[in-house]
This record gives sequence, C-alpha cells and structure tokens, in this order.
Amino acid sequence: MFSAFRERMGERLKALGPKDEADKAIAALIDKGTNEELLGPDWQSSFELVDLVNSQPQIMCEKLLRTVNRTIARPNTKVQLLALSMLDTCVRNCHPLLHTTLANSLIWSDMVKLVQDTSVSRIDDEVRDKILAMIEDYARSLGHLPTFKDTYESLVVRGHAGHLYYIEFRRLVGMTNGCWLMQKLHCCASAGVNS
Repeated sequence: MFSAFRERMGERLKALGPKDEADKAIAALIDKGTNEELLGPDWQSSFELVDLVNSQPQIMCEKLLRTVNRTIARPNTKVQLLALSMLDTCVRNCHPLLHTTLANSLIWSDMVKLVQDTSVSRIDDEVRDKILAMIEDYARSLGHLPTFKDTYESLVVRGHAGHLYYIEFRRLVGMTNGCWLMQKLHCCASAGVNS
C-alpha cells in the first residue's frame, strides 16, 4: 500500500519537475549540491548556481526558489540542510531581485510554517535551527524589506525567541564556558531583552 502511494507521489513530483533548459540547469546544480553522499556543502555547485541566477535574475530567481522548495520537501534531513545552505549562499551573493522574490514566495511562507509547527516533528531540530538562523540573519541584513523583519518579530512575539537564544547558546558553547552564558540567556529571554 505504501509503495503504491510512494510511486504516485513520485510521478506527481516528476510532473512538477523541470520544464525548460533553465529549470533543468538549476535542478542539476541543486541535485549535485544536495547529494546525500556529500560531507558538507558543495561550494562549487553553490557558486555556479549563484552565477546562473545572476546571469538572468528576472527569469532565474523564481525557478531557483521553486526548485529549492521541492528539494526541502524531501524527507532527508541532510538534503534539506544542504538545500537551505545553497539557498542561503544565493541570497547572500545574488542579485537583489532574489531578496524581493524570496520575500513574496511560497518557499518563505513554507519555511515559516515549518518553524512554527511544533505539534508534529515534521522537521529535524537541526533544520529548524537553520531556518530560524536564516530568518534572523535576513531580518538583520535585509530589514529594508518588511517581510523579513516582520517574520522575525512575529516569531519573537509567538515565543520562538527562546529557541533563537538556544541556537545562539549552542553555537557559542564550543567557544566559551556555557554556565554564565546560559544564565545570561535565560535572564534575557525571560525579560524579553535582545542581548
């Protein structure tokens, strides 16, 4: 029963797959950069993707986001993290049109929904942490676009700020004694202060 469902879903995903040469080029680079056998991000594929998107941003931005969204929907945590890393590399290095397109895209709303949905473990904590870190980074660096700042502020209001402090704590624990830092973060989180 499950295998029949899996086959039907596979056929539907193929139907949603690449339609033209640009879609195929983006899909090929993302497939290469999200290979399960990679030990970490494939920077060559990521920067080839940046170059491809920058070559025709009006056409490529939407195609990139659609392909990355399909990749993040895969059930493999490693593939999801690699796809998010490729997206982050593109956001940081591509034409500003990508920022506007991302702010108004389905992938952005899907990422926010994944972070907010704590009722069921649909995503791994590491993927959730990566998405939260991206949301915070984009709110700071792309704050001129209200979508990014509003998204971050709404997560803080809804109580995800403690999770953001926890991410920062986990990142800094390797560099310093975590006892005083944990105490500081707990006090700041309970007082609603950004440290």
